[in-house]
Amino acid sequence: SITPDKEVEAMMKKIEDEQKSALSVKVGKTETYLEGSREKVRFGETNLGNLITDAMLNETGADVALTNGGGIRSSIDKGDITKGDIVNVLPFGNFIVTKKLTGAQIKEVLEFGVENYGVSFGGFPHVGGMKYVVDPEQPIGKRIVSITVNGKDIDMNKTYTVATNDFTAAGGDDYPVFANLPIVNEFNALNEALETYIKKLGIVNYKESEGRITTG
Repeated sequence: SITPDKEVEAMMKKIEDEQKSALSVKVGKTETYLEGSREKVRFGETNLGNLITDAMLNETGADVALTNGGGIRSSIDKGDITKGDIVNVLPFGNFIVTKKLTGAQIKEVLEFGVENYGVSFGGFPHVGGMKYVVDPEQPIGKRIVSITVNGKDIDMNKTYTVATNDFTAAGGDDYPVFANLPIVNEFNALNEALETYIKKLGIVNYKESEGRITTG
């Protein structure tokens, strides 16, 4: 019911036209549909969440990576991947940081992320470098029944380097632990890291699930 302001409309078109050529640049190709819909990324594992966390590991060399599902805002269709696709997926300009967490702290973080498993949650934890098993029948705080890091059972006393985005690192989505720990290193923006990783792969071929997040 609102008539667009002509001056603002013209300004928007000018900006969109200027960006169109940059955003249409091809950075790679995917042989599979990369799932980033709200109905999926806020509930469980998706191949796009896996790709993003793998890109974070590639960028940082961390032991494990964690990012919030609510930060993933679009899917990528099978075929060519453009800069525009990546910006649509990760539009917030968040950058990657690393922090040092013990195995016990990682478990605490994951327990929070699955408190209401089965209910849409923007902070749902997508992970790289590790796998975890959730038992939603257990009481809150005891739902993570297994965590492996690079194929080995997590050591609750060992310190791991964890890559995450600056939003989560600051305690976004009410995540515990992170905000009280110092930043070890800062890295490129998440979208830039994803672009770099896709270019490195050349062709993306991620199956729907790799069993990083399972119930049992």
